[in-house]
Amino acid sequence: MENSQADYTTDATETQLQEETKLQEIVEFIMPGKDKNLLKPEDLDQDAMQELKDLIPNLNSITLSGHSYGLDACKYIGDIIKDAPNLTKINFSNSFIGKMKDEIPVNLAALLQGLQGKQITHVDLSDNAFGPSGVPGFEEFLKKTPSIKVLKMINCGLGPFGTPELAKCLKEGNIQLDELYAGRNRMECVGFQAISEYIKEVGTLKKVELPQNFVKKEGMIALIDALKNNKDLEYIHIHDNWLKEEAIKEFSGLLKSLSSLKSINISDCDIGGAGVKKIIRGLGLSESKETLQSFSCNYNEVERSKTVRFIFNVFSMCSVLNFISFYGNEFNEKLKKQYTEEYEKSKKTLVLKDPSIEEDDEDEEDDEEIEDPSDEDEDEPDSEEETEDAQDLLKKFENLKIE
Repeated sequence: MENSQADYTTDATETQLQEETKLQEIVEFIMPGKDKNLLKPEDLDQDAMQELKDLIPNLNSITLSGHSYGLDACKYIGDIIKDAPNLTKINFSNSFIGKMKDEIPVNLAALLQGLQGKQITHVDLSDNAFGPSGVPGFEEFLKKTPSIKVLKMINCGLGPFGTPELAKCLKEGNIQLDELYAGRNRMECVGFQAISEYIKEVGTLKKVELPQNFVKKEGMIALIDALKNNKDLEYIHIHDNWLKEEAIKEFSGLLKSLSSLKSINISDCDIGGAGVKKIIRGLGLSESKETLQSFSCNYNEVERSKTVRFIFNVFSMCSVLNFISFYGNEFNEKLKKQYTEEYEKSKKTLVLKDPSIEEDDEDEEDDEEIEDPSDEDEDEPDSEEETEDAQDLLKKFENLKIE
């Protein structure tokens, strides 16, 4: 009898676990096909639409990417998904191929109208060329859906006029983002300053990706200042922007103030060897050297061997750093070979060759030494604060055991 009771308890536990597992499974709908012009409901795949209707009670995620949806089709789909009580993720990226800019906001609004106020956490509207005029397509949705945690709006052409409107929507909607992806939007300084105001105010961000936004001095300094208010930052990807002069010192200070960074990408920022050295110095004095896993610093004109050795000494202090991308910096081949061998032995990834360039197209200079530039182009005089930082870091080097 005791065994029967034990068996019953075991069976009940297993059944409960199975039910919990089912609840944890993501129920997702992905529109089939590619590059179709779906103007009206009858243009939509009817089997797919029936599947969507059947999934509605448990639907968690919907992806419509890769097609061009007309207004009537958007109204039809929007009318279906408004009844999905468990929908949390929407991916409407690349969904208006070939549509005019005045069409996109109307069509997008038709998709989003029934989702306002629902517990949506992930929104992807990337690769929709709506420009500043597209903001009316999503502004009411953002203002009425404070649950959003992840927003992807990459390559949407927001520009210096649309970005402030986006920032305004985020503020008015009291949206406390964890992750913001808004690269390739030509924000320029005006747009960058506007989105930086939101970033500073919200203080909740863990991931920020804002590459290729044609940003110069004032915009970058505004962003760095804003990021200092987000103490839980883990990812900072600001590559292919401007990061020079005062911004270098500010960025180094930002790194020193953060304790949980996992990934940094400052590639193609025209920083120069002296600037990269100052940034790396900030990393060496940061608690984030214990958490950093990935660092990308490609094409930043780091050339002097002395600077490269300093940088890689700091990298050796980063206990969990397992990916470094440093190509496009033309320092000498002996050092490249040395570090490549060291990282291969430690089973960590070090990228020193641009993966987009065919090896056959490169000049074969493996046996040639690249001459170090003269000291004249390196290391501007340090401020008193920077000198103290350098001395602190030197003490850390003295205590560092390199295996």
